[in-house]
Amino acid sequence: MTIYTPDKWVVLHIDRYFDKNIEYGIGPELRYEIDGTIFRDVILSKENTCYDDDKLIVNAGGGRKIILEGEPKHDWFISVFYSKWKKWDELVGKHNEDRSDYEPCSFNTMAIICDFLKLKKLDKNDSNIMFYNKKYTT
Repeated sequence: MTIYTPDKWVVLHIDRYFDKNIEYGIGPELRYEIDGTIFRDVILSKENTCYDDDKLIVNAGGGRKIILEGEPKHDWFISVFYSKWKKWDELVGKHNEDRSDYEPCSFNTMAIICDFLKLKKLDKNDSNIMFYNKKYTT
C-alpha cells in the first residue's frame, strides 16, 4: 500500500462538468496536489473514506491511500479550479441558460465533508456553511 499526504487538497461539488467528456457530477470529487501534479481521480463516499485522529483517510484504489490533513486549501481552489471555470463562463457559459449548474463549489471544511459523507456529525461550534464560495448551509 502506498500512502500519500497531499500538499494541497479540496473536495468539489460539481453539478455539471464544463471541462470533462461526462456531463454530470457523480459525487464529492477529491482534487489534490502531490509534488506539483494535480490529481482528480477519486470520488469520496462513506465506503472509501473514514475519519480518524482529525484526518480523512481515503482508500483511492490501486493500492493507494490518501491522508488528508488540515482544512481544504480554498485559495488553491480559487486560483486553479474556480478561475478556470470563470474563463469558461465568460467565453462559453454566458450563452447557456443553465450556466450556474456548471459552477464548481468547494466544500468549506473537513467537518462539513465528514457530515456530508455521514462519517461524523457537525459539532455545535462547527460552521454549517456547506461551500466555501456559496453561502448554502447544511
